Amino acid sequence: MFNPPPPSQNPFQSSFNQPLPFGNAPPATPPNTGLPTSGLATGFVMTPNPSTVPTAAAANGKVPLRIKGFRLPALPWLLYGTLLLVVVGLLNWLSYPLTHGEDLGLLGQQWLRNPASVVNNPNAWLQESWNSFRDRFVQKDGRVLDFYLHNASTSEGQAYGMLRAVWLNDKEAFDRLWLWTRNNLQVRPQNNLFAWKWGPVKGKKAWGPQDDIAATDADQDIALALLMAQKRWNDYAYHTEALKIIKHIWRDEVVQTPAVGPVLMPGDWHAHKARKAGELLLLNPSYFAPYAYRVFAQVDKKHPWNEVAKSSYIVLQKSLNLGSTPIISDWLWLDPLSGQVSAINKMHPHPNKHSVYGYEAFRAPWRVLFDKSLFPKEAAKTPATGILSKALFTLNAWVNDNQELPGPLTLDGQEVEPLATLAPYGALWPWFKAHEPKLLLTLAKRYDFAQAVSTDKYYDQNWFWFGVMLEAVRQQGPVARDPLTAITYCVSLPSNLS
Repeated sequence: MFNPPPPSQNPFQSSFNQPLPFGNAPPATPPNTGLPTSGLATGFVMTPNPSTVPTAAAANGKVPLRIKGFRLPALPWLLYGTLLLVVVGLLNWLSYPLTHGEDLGLLGQQWLRNPASVVNNPNAWLQESWNSFRDRFVQKDGRVLDFYLHNASTSEGQAYGMLRAVWLNDKEAFDRLWLWTRNNLQVRPQNNLFAWKWGPVKGKKAWGPQDDIAATDADQDIALALLMAQKRWNDYAYHTEALKIIKHIWRDEVVQTPAVGPVLMPGDWHAHKARKAGELLLLNPSYFAPYAYRVFAQVDKKHPWNEVAKSSYIVLQKSLNLGSTPIISDWLWLDPLSGQVSAINKMHPHPNKHSVYGYEAFRAPWRVLFDKSLFPKEAAKTPATGILSKALFTLNAWVNDNQELPGPLTLDGQEVEPLATLAPYGALWPWFKAHEPKLLLTLAKRYDFAQAVSTDKYYDQNWFWFGVMLEAVRQQGPVARDPLTAITYCVSLPSNLS
């Protein structure tokens, strides 16, 4: 039964429900003058002025004080204590967002809007962003709501939630997300893959799979999240479920080609048809996740997953030559016999897919940069660096001319419509920071990290989170050579979450 989404709220409202820390150090002990000492805060050395002790004012609880040589007027001790508590509390309040990533009024908002602050403390932002997303987008039963799909849900949304939960060691949320995903999307009799969309079923007074075709990007993200869950929480049941999915991704969503080897298809809906001799393969380069295939190769010895990583880079490199402007396309054709790629056009049409740099293609540079950051030695054997430089050249030029990222672009660099999402800003932030710092300054006004947390667009929320996460990974560097360990623990956690 559908549960309506929770009402929109301040994404950091929960932070107001916790008492502000005022420090736990014991107060400095003043000289023994017989005067009350309770209520004094740390950080100031307060000593009575000897010339005024004892006096009638002291007898009434009023004593002039010296604070490091400065003489204060005679006031009640209780008032001094209260004032000092207020000062110390204010200092704690000012520092709290910098150390905890909480939103405490205007200061917290300004902290979250400041890219430099997020760079200096990305893990705190990642945690607060996840808390907000989980509370607003994830129902108690584990279903992720997409408010812009009329509260429907997708396998992609479930996968993103599972990845974020396991990276931040949120087992309770992960189990809710996985249970709902398994019970409601993993319902196809032919394999263990997932129906991509769930919502009100047309012609019925019930909710269920609206479209039961599989989307490979979500299938592989869910399998990867389950493998990381087994590694982090030492529960082999997750591993068993992941292997079932990986087995069917290979069987039903990977096609062996004579020209480039095994290639990842966008779903089993096209893979079966494409196996016919000479059939052009419809590919989505933003689905290619080389880092995931390195992990799959570690746990699934029966299939050459590293060859899928290799073919992904081959297709990405070829795709940059589809038009007069070097840009990655949402969709393209691959000839399995010759290895040539071509655009979707009048000669090779498709009823609803298009060869443009659109709202999916920006994910491809993120996936390549993530692979380079986690597995630099392996990625060095691929054209990853050249792909990133060439693919983002067009975007860099656009930013120089327009002071903003473009909307969807044709293969000759013409903008189809203005950009309608923050997601590319989030996903590409690590690249600009590492390689185009001047352009990042040009785009600074677009990087409103508070808005990225508070938006009702789950796609924007997730890709800003993945962008900040990748920057945290880049700052930390590889944590292990073992692929599964490296990807599971690539995000540093606060000590209370480790």
